[in-house]
Amino acid sequence: MDWSSIEEVRAWKGSAEFKERMSRVQNHIDKFTPTELEVVATAGPQGPKPWAEH
Repeated sequence: MDWSSIEEVRAWKGSAEFKERMSRVQNHIDKFTPTELEVVATAGPQGPKPWAEH
C-alpha cells in the first residue's frame, strides 16, 4: 500500500481489516513494537552504468 499522509496510515491502522491482520501476525511472534517511519531521502536512476553496453 502507498499512503500519501500520516493520517491515511493511522486510518488504516484503525481499520477492522488491519486489526484482524495484525492479530494473525501476533499469533506467530513473541513481541511486537509498532513503529511509524518517515522517508527522509530516496534514490533513483543516476544514468547509465559504466559497464552497460551501448
